[in-house]
Amino acid sequence: MSDEKKPEFGAPYQGAREELAIWKRRALEAEAKVREQDQIIDRLGAALNEDNGPTFMGEPVLRSGPCNHNYHLGECTKCGAISPTE
Repeated sequence: MSDEKKPEFGAPYQGAREELAIWKRRALEAEAKVREQDQIIDRLGAALNEDNGPTFMGEPVLRSGPCNHNYHLGECTKCGAISPTE
């Protein structure tokens, strides 16, 4: 029994640790790229909204038309404008 060699587990363990370090580095690099791309997308979206006005799902935001004032006690019940006669 004393002549039998004990199996060596150090080399496979070290190889697995190195592979883990490589995959971890790749994952961190990918996350950094995603964050950078998110910032670029935010800047492009802000510039687009500044040039063309805000959008909702790619379509222009519909703005409500002029208010047909309905005055009650000198104030419009829809938009809050003050009656011009007061």
